[in-house]
Amino acid sequence: MEIKITRRRKLYENHNSMVSNYCYLVQGRIYDESGAWYKKFRFVVSFDGYDLYEAEMTAAEYLEESIAGFTMNIESFENCKAFYEMCKDSIEHYNETFARVA
Repeated sequence: MEIKITRRRKLYENHNSMVSNYCYLVQGRIYDESGAWYKKFRFVVSFDGYDLYEAEMTAAEYLEESIAGFTMNIESFENCKAFYEMCKDSIEHYNETFARVA
């Protein structure tokens, strides 16, 4: 099984002029052992400036660490249900928390 991240896109908040939160839409593919079949996924990684301060990292480093932690939850190519639930939950959390229009 191989995991490839195909795209990282910064999302902006509609209601925050200070933009102290960082939100990224991450898209990728999970390939089977032969590399012939794949499943697509996408999820949202969100963190704020305080998280960066505590971790003493740049935003890019923190994003890569968050992606690695998120994709560790993939058990196998055939059994990705829990991972896809986490993906769905992250997108719903972004929509409820950050994407609302004031």
